[in-house]
Amino acid sequence: MNSVDSYFRMRQNGIEPSRPVIELTLTTSHLKIVDYGDGLRTEDEILDVWETFGTPHEEDDLGRAKDTTFGKFRMGRGQLFAFGRNTWRTRTFEMKTDLKTWAREYDLTTGLEDHPGCTVEVELYDALSLRAVQDTADEIAKMAQYINIDLVINGKKRNIDPATMSWDIETDDVYISKRNSSSRGHHGSGLAIYQQGVFVQQMSGARFGIEGTVISKGELQLNWARNEVMENECTTWRRIKGFLKAEGIAAATRKSRLTALEARNFVEEFSGGEGGVPYNTFFETACLPDVTGKMWSAQQLFKLIHSNAKTPRILRNEEGKIMLGFAPRGDREAEKVMEMRRAVVLDSAVLEYLRVDHIENDSARGLAAIRAITGLDEEGKTRPPYYSDRFHGELVWCDYLCLLEDVDGREYHRFSVDEFTSREEDFINCARQILTSLDCHLHGWMERENRALCIGSSALSDSWTDGCSYIAFNRDFVAGLKMGLERDWFEVGLRIARLLAYKEDSTKRSDAEESVEHLQTYAELTKRLPHACRHAYQSFVTLMSRRVGKLTKTMQANVFKEAEAHAASMCVYAEPEAALTN
Repeated sequence: MNSVDSYFRMRQNGIEPSRPVIELTLTTSHLKIVDYGDGLRTEDEILDVWETFGTPHEEDDLGRAKDTTFGKFRMGRGQLFAFGRNTWRTRTFEMKTDLKTWAREYDLTTGLEDHPGCTVEVELYDALSLRAVQDTADEIAKMAQYINIDLVINGKKRNIDPATMSWDIETDDVYISKRNSSSRGHHGSGLAIYQQGVFVQQMSGARFGIEGTVISKGELQLNWARNEVMENECTTWRRIKGFLKAEGIAAATRKSRLTALEARNFVEEFSGGEGGVPYNTFFETACLPDVTGKMWSAQQLFKLIHSNAKTPRILRNEEGKIMLGFAPRGDREAEKVMEMRRAVVLDSAVLEYLRVDHIENDSARGLAAIRAITGLDEEGKTRPPYYSDRFHGELVWCDYLCLLEDVDGREYHRFSVDEFTSREEDFINCARQILTSLDCHLHGWMERENRALCIGSSALSDSWTDGCSYIAFNRDFVAGLKMGLERDWFEVGLRIARLLAYKEDSTKRSDAEESVEHLQTYAELTKRLPHACRHAYQSFVTLMSRRVGKLTKTMQANVFKEAEAHAASMCVYAEPEAALTN
């Protein structure tokens, strides 16, 4: 039963300027809505409104309904008809409907005692559970959280009048809180959009570079389903949108460090060509993320070119120029290039932000991005600041993979068992328990893959797999592990789970992109991970105890905690047995 949607539509039809209170009572079998409005006074009004669905409201010169704030399409009552036997009582009239028995017929009684407003009672066709009653009441309260009349649900007031609250921004059109909407509303990150207090939709924070809650004071033009603003047709929203864009840009220029969403919006506003962000402002703002997540400004790139430091952050090439490349966020080879100071490698998402990602040729795409970053317009002329003409031409695009061709260890090498150190042997023996546990959880004992665990070396990755026969750990990674700490075994387990989910060679960047199937498999494996990692850690503790006869203080403390937990669990199990004995 999609009760939330029907109640929401009914509520939209109920919220009128003259109605100060709406009371809603919901039980497992019954719904009652009491609306203290004017109601319907004459039989002609009854016939005019109820015998036709979708009756249009009278509109003013601007196309806005004169007689209602919400309920533009007048379809809300039909939502209620579908879920139970309806009884509507308004003024001297009573109407009853029962779709299952009477189909489209209804019974109208006239000449009753005057009953101001409107009361709707619905005997539900399908009973709700107590949990469904609570969930539905909570959802309705959240969706109408900011209406400016009292909404009482099951005897409790559930809304807040936005006029009584403090807001970061308030104009004639809108209230705006720039705090995350989960702290005020209920729809998580991004921008929660409300029309006069009733939730409409959730917008990505990347749209304007800010997150929070937006409540229109006036009517918005919405689609038929009332879950999306018709942006091109709504003049009120156009004013709000312009304000949000300006605020997002202003907030970005005031901050010393942008979030990923703020940076995306800022760059997109700059590249949109609508004058939202002038080049001067773009030049000075760190809004270009690299593959490690660090933000760069065009000004920082300019300073790299003209730096005379003895140990520059980025080395120049043979021609004395700074090289710039693009790669997916987290690409290990790109990170290695930056670690070696051979080039700046920006996140390839920047190409999309700069609106050059449609160019097919890598070199042409990179050059187009550099033109935008260095301030060249479409005609090849430089934009302010005056020194931007010393910028273009000194920053050149490169294929960052070519910068690793002379690097030893770029290939992935595996050692034979004879080359393992004793510490590496201990690691393999304990880590294999994690791999076996996850493998059996995923495929079953008889169908498990039995991938080998081995030690290897590479300058590019701490762990890798061919997708079928082995999982390798970098010797340097194993050397840095603190195997006496349980959390380090959990790190090992996460890597094994991620690599076990791969069905292809993870060293091939183009093939190892994490598909939906890979992420689903990885999520399934993590369910088993705590138990498997704890078992591997305990095996290492036992191994050390037998070998050296003495544990570190950390391992002693962990063993003591495990013993306490085990004793507590034994007490829990013993209590029912004792009760049965007595």
